[in-house]
Amino acid sequence: MEKAFASVMQKFTSEKEAIFAVCREVLDEVLDTSELDRIVTRLQNQALGMAERVRKLVKENSRVRRDQEEYQKEYDALAAEHEKHSEKIRSIEEKKGQD
Repeated sequence: MEKAFASVMQKFTSEKEAIFAVCREVLDEVLDTSELDRIVTRLQNQALGMAERVRKLVKENSRVRRDQEEYQKEYDALAAEHEKHSEKIRSIEEKKGQD
């Protein structure tokens, strides 16, 4: 029994670097969030674009006479789309935190 244990330990010791390398590869793959990071960056850029469109819309509304119902509909649509993007970003960030 002692010889079997010694044999197993010797084999493990001689192969530990290979075992650790495989474990590191698996951990790197499991913990890789680069794709999620790319998605978040894209969503953030889109959300920034929407925020800029809202800013321009508000500025235009203060300068140009226009139908306020139409303005409110456009504003609400942009705000809802921005909120949707923000929620997706939060969801992905939470998922990244769980992994």
